[in-house]
Amino acid sequence: MVDPDFQRLGIGRDLVRTMTNEAFRAASDWVHVDYEPEYISFCEHACGFRPTSAGLRSREGEGEGEGGGGGGGGGGTAAASPRDPSGTRNCG
Repeated sequence: MVDPDFQRLGIGRDLVRTMTNEAFRAASDWVHVDYEPEYISFCEHACGFRPTSAGLRSREGEGEGEGGGGGGGGGGTAAASPRDPSGTRNCG
């Protein structure tokens, strides 16, 4: 997260663009980001991510019938996948 005194200057957007460009240069075809509702405007409008439906299974909940779920903290997580055009919708 960018220091509040320096928000709305494009710093966060530029950091996200740099990260996604590096993932694309490293042969990733897509980048997935999870974010909390309060970050919708930033992620979708400033950074250009689009909402998708996704399934999530946590290793921590494996075998216990729990869905688990990713982490708390700084508003979201990101993952890049090399050569997986189906993205997070691939359950097969």
